[in-house]
Amino acid sequence: IGKNVEKYPEITNQIYKDGHIIVNHGYDDKLILFKSNKVIQDDIKKCNNAIAKAINQNTFVVKYFRPAFGIYRPSTRFIWDKLNMIIMPVTLFDFDHLAAEYKMEKKINSIIKAARKYNGGIFVLHDGKHRADKLIKNVKKNTYSNYNRSWIPRAVSSIITTLKKE
Repeated sequence: IGKNVEKYPEITNQIYKDGHIIVNHGYDDKLILFKSNKVIQDDIKKCNNAIAKAINQNTFVVKYFRPAFGIYRPSTRFIWDKLNMIIMPVTLFDFDHLAAEYKMEKKINSIIKAARKYNGGIFVLHDGKHRADKLIKNVKKNTYSNYNRSWIPRAVSSIITTLKKE
């Protein structure tokens, strides 16, 4: 998310240095379904620029784009084609960002099951940084709410450990 890249450039830079694929998720993580083509294109370009700046690579080309929830109008495909980008396919979007910690095992099992079924895949999990202020405020009110995403890194670790063993 471009806003997060600008706010935390050191994290983006470390992700890049660690050899991970950088995917454009738009500048503001808003559903593009009802945005104009120009707004969508400007949003993607703004995020690409933020990524290039964060990793100190002015010529860096972001290869992939994943719209919020993976939803877009087929008529907008020309935008990422024009930008030489590919839609990032998603194997499973399990809405972890809306789940409370007590659902962690269910989310872990869901992803592992899908990874086994498809012999790998791309799974969407969230860190919650896009609404950090709201998260902090709501976790203080209720530590068991779905705003508390502190369980997600543990879930990721469990998923990776399980799948590596297999």
